[in-house]
Amino acid sequence: MGQLRLVAVHGGELVGYVDLAGSEVGWRELGYVVERWRLGLGSAGARLGLVCGFGVLGLREISG
Repeated sequence: MGQLRLVAVHGGELVGYVDLAGSEVGWRELGYVVERWRLGLGSAGARLGLVCGFGVLGLREISG
């Protein structure tokens, strides 16, 4: 797995994405882009990226 991209939708509109990227086993780098500021979407996306990385993918480490 090289990269997983989760899309961020707010009010039915695509507003950004969260990436978990990397090729090392058990490790990924988290990054995100949002187009709407001051709504908490970046923080929410980062939290969901961590939940997905640790909980679903079983990663040992995520950096950002």
